[in-house]
Amino acid sequence: RRHQPGLIIADRTVGGDYEDFISPEQQIPDEPLSVPWESCITLGRSWKYVSTDTAKSTPEVIRMLAETAAKGGNLLLGIGPDSLGRIPTGVVERLTEIGRWMRANGEAIYGTRPLPPYQSGPVRFTRKAGRAHAIILEPAAAAPGGRISLRGIRPAEGTSVTLLDNEQPLVWVAEDDGFVVDLPAPAAAATDAVVLSWPLHEA
Repeated sequence: RRHQPGLIIADRTVGGDYEDFISPEQQIPDEPLSVPWESCITLGRSWKYVSTDTAKSTPEVIRMLAETAAKGGNLLLGIGPDSLGRIPTGVVERLTEIGRWMRANGEAIYGTRPLPPYQSGPVRFTRKAGRAHAIILEPAAAAPGGRISLRGIRPAEGTSVTLLDNEQPLVWVAEDDGFVVDLPAPAAAATDAVVLSWPLHEA
C-alpha cells in the first residue's frame, strides 16, 4: 500500500486491515452486505476445464447477475479453458447469449446501486443515475397473462414506466403496497429476464 495507495486487495475472507472486499465462493449472500463484495461462481461445476462439464443456463446466469447487482455486489463468472487455451464451444455460445442480453439490459446491471426493497418475488431492483430498474426474471413463468405485481415500491403518479431495451411505455396501476404492470406479449413470453425502467422522484 505504501507503493500503491489505491491498491484493492481481496484477502479471501480472512478479515483484517488488508481485506478491501470479501469474496463469497459459489454463493450469493441472502441480504445486501455493509462491505464491498464479489461472488465468485463458476459457469459450470468446476473452476478448471472438464470435458463433461455442463454450463449454467442463460436465465440462471442472468438471475445471478440480477441478484448480485440488487444486493450491491459484483459477479465473477469463472470459466476454464482447455489444455490449448481454447474456450469450449458451449461456453462461448452461453457467453454470447449473456452478452446479447447485457447489450440490451446492461444499464440495469453495470454501475448500479441497490434499491430497496431489493426484490419482490421474481423481481430484482437496482438504481442508476436517477432511474429505477425492475429486473423480471423468466417472465414467461413469472407473469401469467402478461401481468405482474411488484411489491414494496411504486413509481410516482404520472410517471412513465418503460421497457429498458426499447423504451416501450407500459400500462401500470398503483396498488396499496406497490403496482401492477401489463407486459406486452413478446416480453411476457420471454424466458430471459426483461427490465422495466422509470425515473425516481425522491423527496
